[in-house]
Amino acid sequence: MSERFTLNADGELIFNPMKEPNYNWGTQSYSTLDEKINLWNGEGQGKLVHHGAISKHDEFDDWYNHYSNLNNIIYRGLNNAKYKLFTSLQVHYLLNRNLRILPRDFVTQEIDLLKKANNQLYPGYFSTLGVQETDFLYLSLMQHYRAKTPFMDFSHSIDSALFFAQDGYDKSWCCSKKNPNNYVSMYWIEELEKHSELVNTINMYADSLRRALDGIAGSYTPNSGMQLDISILRIENYLKWSDPNNGGGGFKDVELGFLIDQTKKQNVNYDYDFVLQAFQNDAKAGSFAANPKLLDNYYNILHDIIVYNTRLTNLNIVAQKGCFILYNPNQPFVPMEEYWVKNPTFLHLPKLHCVDIHKDLIPTCILPLLKGKGITKEYIYPIEKDIVSSIVAK
Repeated sequence: MSERFTLNADGELIFNPMKEPNYNWGTQSYSTLDEKINLWNGEGQGKLVHHGAISKHDEFDDWYNHYSNLNNIIYRGLNNAKYKLFTSLQVHYLLNRNLRILPRDFVTQEIDLLKKANNQLYPGYFSTLGVQETDFLYLSLMQHYRAKTPFMDFSHSIDSALFFAQDGYDKSWCCSKKNPNNYVSMYWIEELEKHSELVNTINMYADSLRRALDGIAGSYTPNSGMQLDISILRIENYLKWSDPNNGGGGFKDVELGFLIDQTKKQNVNYDYDFVLQAFQNDAKAGSFAANPKLLDNYYNILHDIIVYNTRLTNLNIVAQKGCFILYNPNQPFVPMEEYWVKNPTFLHLPKLHCVDIHKDLIPTCILPLLKGKGITKEYIYPIEKDIVSSIVAK
C-alpha cells in the first residue's frame, strides 16, 4: 500500500489514491462474473463465500426459501453485480480525486452543518421526541437523503434487501452469462452475535461507560471531601463521530463497526438525571465498597437508558428494518470485500456471502414476491404527507 497522503506543489496535504494492488481488488468493479466468483472464492481465503449465479426460477426459490427462514442475518441488495462494496463517502472520493479535505473530516463537516441547518431544527425536533441527539443519529438521516457517509445499508429483512437489489436496475442485458451487468447481487452476514470481537458501536460506548463508573466508584470514600464530577457519564459523551475536546474520542478512527438495533422492546422507565444523582449519592457514601452488586445495577440501568435514548429513529429505518455497517477504512479506496480479507489479523470477522441473480428473474420472481408482501417504493420510502393523504376522504 502507498502512503495515505501526499503534498502538492504548495506543500498542502492532499489525498493520494491507493496504488493498484497486485491483483484485481484495486478496481472499482468486476469486469466479468467469473472474475468476481474466482476472486471471492479464491483470494477470499474462506472469509468470502460466493454462491454462484442464479438464473432459473427453481434456483431462486430454493435460495429464498432457505435464507428467509433463518434468523440473525443482515442483508444488502445491489442493483448491479459488477459493483464492489463502497460507501457513498468512498464513491464521492472516487469520483472527485482532487478533494483536499480528508474523508473523515468531510463527515465531521457534514454533521456540523446538519446540526445548524434551518435554525437548528433537528436538535429541537429530537428533544421533543425524547430521543438523545447523537452523531450517529445525524449520520442515519444523512444516509437516507443522499449525503456522503461512511455507512453501508443493510437490513434485517431479506425482502427489503431484494427491493433494493431490483430498485432502479437497468433492464437491458446482453446474451453473455459472464457479464456482471446481467445480474443483481444479494450480500449477507450470518450469526453476528457469535463474533463478540466485532467492533459493535453499542458495546464500545458500554465499555467506556463501565470504565467511567468503576473509576468514579473507586475514587470516593465517605467524608473524603472530594468533589464528585459525574459529567463524564452524560449521554452526550457517547456515540460521537469526533470529539474536539478529546483527540482519541469518538468513532472517527474506527474502520469497521456494526450498528445493529439492540433497543429493548419495553420502555425504559428511568430518568437519566435521577439515576445519576442516586449514583452520585451512593458514590459519596462509599456504598459500592459494601455492596459491589449495586454498581452492576447502576451500569445495567444506565446502559439500557442510553441504548433506548440513542436509537436510530426515522421512518425509513423502521420501514426498511434497516441497520448499518460503519465502513471507514484508512485506505478510502479499498472495497469492503478486500478489507474483509486483508484486515489486521486481530479482527476475526464472520463470513461475507454473496449470490448474483439474473435480471431476467426480477419481473418473473422478485417483483411478484415483493408485491405479494406489500413491499413497494411507497412502503420502503415512506413520506409522512403521502401517508396522511392516503386516509383522507376523496
